[in-house]
Amino acid sequence: MKLSIFGPRGCGKTTYLTCLYAQGGKVGSFAISAKDEPTRNYLAERWHQLFTGTELAPTALGLIPLHLVFSANRQAYDIELQDFAGALVMQDRGQDEVKKKLKDALRKSFQESSGLMIFIEAGEPDFQSQFDRRVELDSLMEVLHEQNNRELITRPIAIVITKWDKIISSTGKSDQAKEVEEFLKQNYENLYALVQEHSQNLQIFASSAFGFEMKTPDGQLDYKKIKPFNLEKPFTWIGSTIDKLSYSKCELFEKDNPKNFSACIQEYTKFCKNVNAGVYYEKARHRIRELNQALWKRRTKRTAILCLTMFLILILADFLYEKNEYQNLLLALDVENSKSETLPVIQKTHSYLASFRIFANGLKWKEEINKKLLDFQKNNEEKAFSELEELYKYRNNAKDVNSMEARLKKYETFLQAYPASLKRSSITTWKQEEESALYLLQAEIAFQELKSSFPKNIDDATIWEQWIQRGQNFVIKYSTSDNVQAINKLLEEGQTKLAKLSSDDQYRKFLLELIKIKDTIEYIRYCQNYLMFNPNVSFRSKIEEKIKEREDSIFENVQQKAKSAKDFLNQVNPYKEYIQTKEFQIHQGQAKKELAQIEENLYESMAKKNLAENINVQNIKAIAEYAKQYQENAYYKTKTRYVSQWLEWYEEIKKGKEFDINIKSASLNEDSSLFKGVFKPDTYVILSYGSEKVLTNPIADNWHPVYNKNCRISWHLESSESLSLELWCTDWRDNSYSWSSPDTFLPKYLNQDIEIEGNRVHLRCPSARWPELPLREKD
Repeated sequence: MKLSIFGPRGCGKTTYLTCLYAQGGKVGSFAISAKDEPTRNYLAERWHQLFTGTELAPTALGLIPLHLVFSANRQAYDIELQDFAGALVMQDRGQDEVKKKLKDALRKSFQESSGLMIFIEAGEPDFQSQFDRRVELDSLMEVLHEQNNRELITRPIAIVITKWDKIISSTGKSDQAKEVEEFLKQNYENLYALVQEHSQNLQIFASSAFGFEMKTPDGQLDYKKIKPFNLEKPFTWIGSTIDKLSYSKCELFEKDNPKNFSACIQEYTKFCKNVNAGVYYEKARHRIRELNQALWKRRTKRTAILCLTMFLILILADFLYEKNEYQNLLLALDVENSKSETLPVIQKTHSYLASFRIFANGLKWKEEINKKLLDFQKNNEEKAFSELEELYKYRNNAKDVNSMEARLKKYETFLQAYPASLKRSSITTWKQEEESALYLLQAEIAFQELKSSFPKNIDDATIWEQWIQRGQNFVIKYSTSDNVQAINKLLEEGQTKLAKLSSDDQYRKFLLELIKIKDTIEYIRYCQNYLMFNPNVSFRSKIEEKIKEREDSIFENVQQKAKSAKDFLNQVNPYKEYIQTKEFQIHQGQAKKELAQIEENLYESMAKKNLAENINVQNIKAIAEYAKQYQENAYYKTKTRYVSQWLEWYEEIKKGKEFDINIKSASLNEDSSLFKGVFKPDTYVILSYGSEKVLTNPIADNWHPVYNKNCRISWHLESSESLSLELWCTDWRDNSYSWSSPDTFLPKYLNQDIEIEGNRVHLRCPSARWPELPLREKD
């Protein structure tokens, strides 16, 4: 905070500042101290002169910067001001160039100041002195008006009447605001009117640098009894007024920018950094919290609206995509109008049904597509077979890898789409031929690449190691190829060459021994034993890399075998062999994880077929086959408890089982045409299964009849009979509605409500429930 002091020579500016500093730094809640060494020395020197009875000489011509820190009411202010010779503001018609430059510098400091203190000496000035003060003050007002664009001066101006002890003799009447103002009006009427007319924040203070009752009996000053009076109040008032004006600027900025919360927060934060404490500091902090909360609410609202909009757009886009996909599939599956090839359509449809679709599941599009697919497959089996027959007939015209893989995919699609087809054996044969041909072609291509890239005349060991690794991978992957023997010869030559290139005798001997080993397990065991007995060899990392390369190749082959296997046994056996081979250590964790996943996948397939919505005789038989494979071939067998219980139930229903069925009750629909014109119906139910027929007792005048009829029915898995129910109404005429089960799996319908034309008949049979295959382990 910059303050300017204004006053003519002899008005007591320097004495005022010196005595204020000399009060010991603290008066009541006010304290002041020097901020730097020059200020401290300047004021201390003048205090020493006063204390020793030496009257202060007028300040030398010039500007003396002073840096002070004052605090009031728990609030601190840094002050920059300048003491100067009073002659610089007094009227002087004959001023020289130096004095003119000093006056210009002084006026500039007035323009840059945050507050102003105008010093006026108490007493009874003559008319000429009053006129001079008026001209000097008029000049100051002109300087301040230039900065404020001729508007009212807002910065605080304190008029300090010094040497107040000349007016009154004691402090009893010294701080009377009316007396001070009356004095100013009587002695400086024009000056007071001028400042009051141009200033918005004006305050008058009476002060005395020496205080009262400090004279000796002979009328001389006793400097040891100096007790300054009212020196701190102008500073305190200017500081609080500047804070108030700064806070008002923040409020005005907020009023002009009511929606720019961030900018308003920055303004209030800047104010808090400058103020640090006080009433307006607390108000600013409170307003910052309110604005931050408002800003957070607005951002949250905008973010929520944006997220909701994006979500709705994504939902709409997904809906349009799924609808387009659904319509395209309907068009492709249209038996009469479809112009697409049969197998690609089936393959694409299977992919669609297996994938997750939000709208397709909810709007039952998948059910419609599935029905269309069944019709399409039924009507296009011959066409699909003809397409494959054509492909097989002209297979020799396209014997590249891509064409073979495409044909294999189509064969697999046909076998998946038509599991009961009479053409299945032909397709299987063609598929096996294609797989064999593809295997031989890939082996031949790989052999030619290896043969052409054999680095015969190259002495770079790295290139040889890379080629040998590729050759070893070929021998593992294409072990039945006729070219394996040729590759082994090249491998021996390459390994010999590599051994010769090695600069380390011991490593060369190791390699020479290693190339003699053909068996993979023996190869890895030899490397492991070598490292165990020679743990500090310099080429240890090379041996470990060879172990890793060989084991990586073995594990990749395990994965390929399991992936290409069509049954559970051939999927798990490669992993079981790998896990049980102690020499294989690198991929043990991954092998166990993948083996567990294969077992989990088989169990999940059983569990899904076992769900109420999927259960039928065909799926029961499939589950039984899977369950036996699981029991016989699984390695971990984590779900054995559930699988064994299920198999026990399966063996029981294969032999046949009797079910105690309770025809419990019914919920009748008043809007059903069966009860047209009936106020309260008389009803009974007939249950039929094969030759068995059970009638309930008639229940009269009841929309919720309770029959509670028990019966016993024998059923076995191979039964071809369907369950039938008839609901009879006998009020006006005998009339009935009937229902038959869609399939022959009787237990599925014995613990549910059967709907007959809007009416529901409740059947109960606890013994008909089949064992669960939970997808997750129960707690």
